[in-house]
Amino acid sequence: MTMRKWLSLFPKQFWFAFAGGCLLRVWVTLITPDFGIAVPGEYTNMAANFLEYGVLGFNGPEPSAFRLPGFPLVIAAVFTLCGSYTNLFPITVLCLAFMTAGVMLTYRLALRLVSERQALVAVWLLVLNPSLIPLNFDIGIETPFLLLLTGLAWMLVRLTEEPDKLKRWALTGIVLGISLTVRSTFMFFPFLLAAAAWFLFPRRPNPKHIVLFFACTYIFVIPWTVRNWVHFGRIVPFEDGMGWHTLYQGSVGVDGIIPDILLPEPMRTYYVTHDPEIGPHSRKLALENIRRSPTRYARYCIGRLRNLWLSAGWAEVLFNSNESFNTYIARGDYYFAGSKVLMKLLEFTLLGIMLWGIFINLGSLPLSLLALMIAYTNIHIFTMGLPRYTTPLIPIMSLFITLGASNLISRIRKQT
Repeated sequence: MTMRKWLSLFPKQFWFAFAGGCLLRVWVTLITPDFGIAVPGEYTNMAANFLEYGVLGFNGPEPSAFRLPGFPLVIAAVFTLCGSYTNLFPITVLCLAFMTAGVMLTYRLALRLVSERQALVAVWLLVLNPSLIPLNFDIGIETPFLLLLTGLAWMLVRLTEEPDKLKRWALTGIVLGISLTVRSTFMFFPFLLAAAAWFLFPRRPNPKHIVLFFACTYIFVIPWTVRNWVHFGRIVPFEDGMGWHTLYQGSVGVDGIIPDILLPEPMRTYYVTHDPEIGPHSRKLALENIRRSPTRYARYCIGRLRNLWLSAGWAEVLFNSNESFNTYIARGDYYFAGSKVLMKLLEFTLLGIMLWGIFINLGSLPLSLLALMIAYTNIHIFTMGLPRYTTPLIPIMSLFITLGASNLISRIRKQT
């Protein structure tokens, strides 16, 4: 495909939206000191350690299963091409490229389901979403995971269009499997999708297709699992300790976050050093907490719904208003106080419109599968609820906001 033909897939209105998203990121860079300057993190350290010692870990030749290998290996490849693992600017460019690809795929995805005008609105909602801006410049897994989940959404829509094709099931499993090497959140989603296909598809899928789908998904987990068995003598298919560690933190608070210095020993030592023994110790402490007070743990889980969906900090991103609302009121800084109220109301309104968009489209098979992805993300309430955990689904959320808003506007016009 030539460049001209490829560019013709996106109208000029799409590029206007893309430019608007770029300008918004420039604005945030101007109002926030040091914003956009990449700093080393666990994934870059893991990549550098791999290049220096040939081992995926943090402490020299000591292996670690604390983080998944997908993103560190990609970073290591970029470091190799650039000839340096101290210059982090190419990694920032890589993350921005992931975001750009995610925006493009979102438009093509929406175009298969809604009108061109609605697809463009969904793109505008995506590129202008404030909670994504800092994550695009953060060398973390949220931006590449956004692209992978958008790719999964694309494959789910194609699957509903051709459910009898073996290739569709295989490709869906491959995209989902690659995502599991970056973040393990969707580890149980194959079972949910298989159940949805069994009960919602016009014809029940061929069992061979389901088996192939599972095989294509979990085959990506096998090399990491074997590697961990060789190193640690235990079956560790994903991050060792992170799931149990977050479950422990989630059993002692709503946010599920406590300073590392407050972690009980020996978990504190293991966590700081990324020791593989963090898993068994975290599991023991977490289950003891839950058994001791299951009702308190249930209250914490419900409380995390707010953190996941209504704690994005839009005002902090767009207006650099990092202090609390009460602090601004006490000082008489009504501009910053008002920005917090305005952004929170906007965030709450858009979330409500999204829920309405989901509700009115449950009769659509492809849209119901996309809604299933959003519903599944609430699995985080059982461990640790951070707003950055829901940001990879903003492309899909933007589509449902567009559908909900279009329906509400249509209803208002009919009444008037």
